[in-house]
Amino acid sequence: MKEILAETISGIPLPNLVVLGVIILCILAFFTYLARHFGVIQIGTFSIRKEQEGQTTMYNMNEENKDADDYLQQKLRQMTNTLRQRIVNMFASYTACAMTKRSLSSCLRYPLYESIGNNHFTKELMSDRYEKYRLRILDLLKDEYVDLCSNSGVTECGHNELPDWTGAKQTVEQFLDMWLLETANLVQDCAKMKLDTYLKYLPVYQENKDSYRITIVSACVEKNKKYIDALDRLTEHLIHDIKDREKTLPGEA
Repeated sequence: MKEILAETISGIPLPNLVVLGVIILCILAFFTYLARHFGVIQIGTFSIRKEQEGQTTMYNMNEENKDADDYLQQKLRQMTNTLRQRIVNMFASYTACAMTKRSLSSCLRYPLYESIGNNHFTKELMSDRYEKYRLRILDLLKDEYVDLCSNSGVTECGHNELPDWTGAKQTVEQFLDMWLLETANLVQDCAKMKLDTYLKYLPVYQENKDSYRITIVSACVEKNKKYIDALDRLTEHLIHDIKDREKTLPGEA
C-alpha cells in the first residue's frame, strides 16, 4: 500500500504537488479557525467551550436557587417570631399570669424553629406526608405544653393556672394551623421564585442544544409546578379548618 502511494505521488508533477499542499494547508487552517471561533472541538457530545458555558450557567442558576432558600429561611424565622404575641392573645381567657403566658409563647415556638432548621417543607407539606408531619409537630407542642404546666406552679405572679392538655389542645392546634398556613404561603413563594429561575435559564440550554441540562431543568420546572399546586390545595384546607375551629375557641384579647 505504501509503495502504491509513493508511486502515485512520484507520478504527480512538482507544481501540482505544491498546489495540493497549499490547498491542504488552507483546509486545515479553515477548520482550525472554526474550532477556535465556534467551539467545535468535540468531547463526546459536547464541545469544550459549550460544556464550560453549561457548567457556568448551571452554577449561576443554583446560586439563585440557594439565595431563594436562604430568603425562605429568613422569612420563616421572622414570621415565627411575630407569633409571640398571638400566642399570648390566644390564651388571654385563661387565668395564667403574664409571665406564664410569655413562657408558653417561647415553649410553643421552640419546636417550630427546629422544624425551620430542618428545611424539608417541600416534602413535609405534600399530601402524602403532611398529616404525619402535622401530628409530629403537634406531639412536640404537647410535650412542651405539658412540661410547662408541670412547672408553672413555681412562678410567683398570682394566678398562673393553665388548662390541662385536653382543655388547651384545640387552642394549640389553632396556633399550629395558623403557623402552617403562613409557612405554606412562604414555601409556595419560594417555589415560584425557583420556577421563574428555571424558566429563565431553560432557553439558554435549549439554544446550546444541551440535552443533558435541558432534561434536568425541565424536570425541576415540572416539580415546582406540582409544589405550587399542592400548596394551593393545602392552604385552602387550612383556611377552612381555621375558620371552623374559630367558632368553638375562647375569644382572643
